[in-house]
Amino acid sequence: MSHELFKRYEAKKREEFETETGRTVPPTEELLTDRSAFEHQEAAVTIELSPGILLEKGHLMLGKDGSFANYYDITCDTGNGATDVQLFSRNTPLHMKRMVQNDPDVIAATNGGFFFLSDESPEGMIENSNYQLDIRNGVIHGLPVADRPFLYLENGELQATEMVARGILTIDEVPYSWRGSRSAETASDGILYTAASGAIVHEPAPHTGSRRVTKAVTTPTSSEVLDVIIAKKSAGQLFVQEIVLGGGSSVYAGIGVLQLPATTEIVPGTTITIPQIDTLDLSSVTTGFSIGPSVAHFTTQSDHEINHDASLGSNPPLGTNRIARTIIYKDVNGQIHSRLFDGVPTSDICRGITPNEVATLFETIPTEWAYHLDGGQSAKVVTREALNEADTTLHSYGNKHYVRWPNIEQHPYLWDPDGGRKVPNGILFKRKNKSK
Repeated sequence: MSHELFKRYEAKKREEFETETGRTVPPTEELLTDRSAFEHQEAAVTIELSPGILLEKGHLMLGKDGSFANYYDITCDTGNGATDVQLFSRNTPLHMKRMVQNDPDVIAATNGGFFFLSDESPEGMIENSNYQLDIRNGVIHGLPVADRPFLYLENGELQATEMVARGILTIDEVPYSWRGSRSAETASDGILYTAASGAIVHEPAPHTGSRRVTKAVTTPTSSEVLDVIIAKKSAGQLFVQEIVLGGGSSVYAGIGVLQLPATTEIVPGTTITIPQIDTLDLSSVTTGFSIGPSVAHFTTQSDHEINHDASLGSNPPLGTNRIARTIIYKDVNGQIHSRLFDGVPTSDICRGITPNEVATLFETIPTEWAYHLDGGQSAKVVTREALNEADTTLHSYGNKHYVRWPNIEQHPYLWDPDGGRKVPNGILFKRKNKSK
């Protein structure tokens, strides 16, 4: 997109925002420090987006100082036969708005789990941006190295379960037990390393203030070990790509590196199968990806191991600060919800919500399970709202302040309120086959 196209895009978005809200957005460079145009309390309203799919909007007061968080809750009644919840996962990130635009049966979309986010890709890393366990149409695209919950579809039903990064894999029909490099598990034949075993740090940078830099990380070196580089064929079959004696392989190689005793006899090119991870039989899982910790964890604790995961960067994702956060949960009536608590960085009154405040709120909401998804500037909801039979409009909620850097000298900043940050996975709320 050229400089002139950027100018026209921003002018159109400013006009739309001012017409809809009556508030004026300042010049883009000023948005880095002045985001007062987005400091408003959302009025309580419930909209039927489609039979069985509701959008509830409103705000939550957080303190005596007048601080608040706007929320956007998608409710999907999967028991009515007219609606469905699906997961999407892909190698490279995209705007969620595309997921709604490209399929007329998608009524709403929201962001998903944590993913590899760096301003530069490490040498040799595959394209897949998803962290931990990633399954698409029954094919494994990513393996877990940390103990994280798993959100998945089994026989068409959305499930969530706690998962330890461990399992049994077979290489040429010989079984080996394994554990993730960041798992609490202690006993296994081998240790698995992936990009989620790596490290990303924030360093000073012009324009953005900081940039995410991927650090080179290798498996431990020893004459007593060998590294099995795991790769995936185009049809999805895992295989041994290479054997490296003595370790020292990049953790970003293949889709994973399994370190085993040096006495292990393995031949490159042999087939790898993984029928089960932790206690979950993968044969019935169609699609799924790892997500953040349970909401209930923060009822009694203020920290979590995810805050010390170097692969997620040097800013704790679930610390005690207020930022935008997304929650996926299933209520006791079997309905699936996604709730976004919006936040405006630099604001004194609506920065977002803390994990403890989320946990306190959910003590009043009867749920079967509730988990954190990726928060911050990834948190967003996009809806398809039918104004009438002839007019269907896409709406974007959350992170309306979002500014990105398109790297054009004449146009270093771009206000992108609808697109926001691109994500490689998320949740789709759909109507069943209405357009078919």
